[in-house]
Amino acid sequence: MSHPSSGTGNTARVGVLGASGYTGGELLRLLASHDGFSVGLLTAERRAGQSLGAVFPHLGGAGFPDLVKIEDAAWDALDAVFCCLPHGTTQEVVAALPGHLKVVDLSADFRLADPEVYAEWYGRAHGAVALQAEAVYGLTELARDTVRGARLVANPGCYPTASQLPLAPLLEDGLIESEDIIIDAKSGVSGAGREAKQGSLFAEVGEGVHAYGIAHHRHDRTIDRGGGPGGPSCPPNLPVRRSRHPRHQRALWFRRGQASDRADDRRTPLRRGHGLPGRARVRAGYWLV
Repeated sequence: MSHPSSGTGNTARVGVLGASGYTGGELLRLLASHDGFSVGLLTAERRAGQSLGAVFPHLGGAGFPDLVKIEDAAWDALDAVFCCLPHGTTQEVVAALPGHLKVVDLSADFRLADPEVYAEWYGRAHGAVALQAEAVYGLTELARDTVRGARLVANPGCYPTASQLPLAPLLEDGLIESEDIIIDAKSGVSGAGREAKQGSLFAEVGEGVHAYGIAHHRHDRTIDRGGGPGGPSCPPNLPVRRSRHPRHQRALWFRRGQASDRADDRRTPLRRGHGLPGRARVRAGYWLV
C-alpha cells in the first residue's frame, strides 16, 4: 500500500485497531522502528483508557498514544488504519470507517472473495459482502502493484506467508512442479490469540508440538488463492502444528523436482526472492523469515 500524503513529509499517519492483542503488539513493535509511519490512534475495548505500556511493557517508552474505544476514535487526521481485530469482528468495523482511509486488515475477514466459500470455512455469513469483493488479497512481495493501488488490503496469514515466499521463486524458475506440494508448517502458540484457552496453556503445549485443523485448515484456501502472477498456484497439503515458541513461524515443504534438482540451483532463486525484506535469509537451502 503506497503512503498517502497527509502525514509529515513522506510519513503516513496511521491507526491500529485492536492494539492490545498479539497481532497489534507485534505490528506496533515494527512500526516503532519504521520511519515511514507515525501512529496517531490505538484502540482496544477492554483496555481503553490505559497506556500501551500497561499492556505491552516493552513498548511503554515508544511514545504511542493511549488506548481508546473505537467509538471514541478521531479519524480525520489519519491516512490509514491497520485492523488487528479478532476474526469475524472486522467486517462491520471496516464498513463503518470513513472513505478516505486506506485499510490493511490482518484478520481473516476479507481473505476469501467468495461469500459462499467464506461461509463454508468460517461457519457464518459475511457481514460486508461489497467490501469482500473489493478487497485485494496478497503479499506485497508477490503483488506489489495491486496492493499499492488498493483501498482495502486483506493481509495473508502466517501459513500462507511462510509458504508462498519460498515457493514462488522456485515455481517461477520452473525448478519444482506445482503438483503434490506438501507444506509442513509450524506456528508459535501466539497464533491462537491472547484469550485464555486450554489448548494454549503452557502445560498443554510446552516441550512439544501438536497437530490441528487436519484436512480442513482455513489457510488451505488462502494459500491456494495466493496463486497468480509471481505466486504459487497449487492446492497444498497442509499439516499444521502449534509449537511452544511464542512468535516463530516455520514451514518445510516437500515437492517433486524438475530437471535440475541440485541444492545450489534451488538456492539461487531463493536468495533472489521477490524484493524480500532484510529479515528473510537463506541458510543451507532453508528459507528463514
